[in-house]
Amino acid sequence: MADRDYLIGGRHGAGEYNSQLDRIQRTNRLSKLKLVEKDLTDDQNLFKNQYGLYECRLCCTHHRTEASYIAHTYGKAHQRNVERRRVTLARKEAMMGGSRVGPQPKPIAPAAKKAKIGDPAYSIFKTQNSTGSLTILFELTYEQIRKSTSPKYRIMSAYEQTVESPPDPRYQYVVFAAQPYNTVAFKIPNNPILEDQIIEDWKPRDHLYTFQITVTAPPKV
Repeated sequence: MADRDYLIGGRHGAGEYNSQLDRIQRTNRLSKLKLVEKDLTDDQNLFKNQYGLYECRLCCTHHRTEASYIAHTYGKAHQRNVERRRVTLARKEAMMGGSRVGPQPKPIAPAAKKAKIGDPAYSIFKTQNSTGSLTILFELTYEQIRKSTSPKYRIMSAYEQTVESPPDPRYQYVVFAAQPYNTVAFKIPNNPILEDQIIEDWKPRDHLYTFQITVTAPPKV
C-alpha cells in the first residue's frame, strides 16, 4: 500500500503552512487598504459627486470606483499635473516673499550726478518806453554747458520760491537753468508780462544765451 503522505500536496503540516500564508496575505491586504483609505482621506484632489462618481479635481477626470481613481493617480498625466501645480505654487510663494523664480535682472545703477560749477556769467540791460513798460534783456554765458543741451527759463511767482521769506508779492522771478551750472533767478516787477514780446536765443558756438522780457507799467492808483 502506497504511503500517500509523500504525494504532492500531502506532506505533513502543509495545511497549516497554507493557512498561515493566507493570514499573512490577508493582513498585508488590510494594511494596504488602510493606507489607501488614509491617503484618499487626505487627498484634496478627490471629490465624490452627486452621482457617486469619484472626480479628480486636478485633472477633471471621473472614476466609478476608488480603485480606478487610485490607478489614475499613478498615471503620467496626473503626476505631470501635480508637478505643474507644485511649480506654480512655488512661484507664487516666491513672488509673495519679494523674490522671483529664475534669473534676476541686473539692477541699473543710477546715473552719476555731476558737480555744479557755479553761476554763469551774466549781464542785464533795462529800457523803459513812453508807456511805462519795462523791457529787460538778460545775457548769460555758459562756457561749459553740457553737450546737446540748451538753457531753459521759467517764470516763478514769489510764493513758489523758497529763498526769500516772507515772499514779497511785488515781485516775480525769471529763472534760468543749464547743466552743470547753478540755477539762477532774477527779480522783476510783478506786473503783467507781454507774452508776444518774449525773445529767446541760444548761440551754441558762442555759448551765449539771451532772453528778453517786457512787463507792463504798474497800474495807476
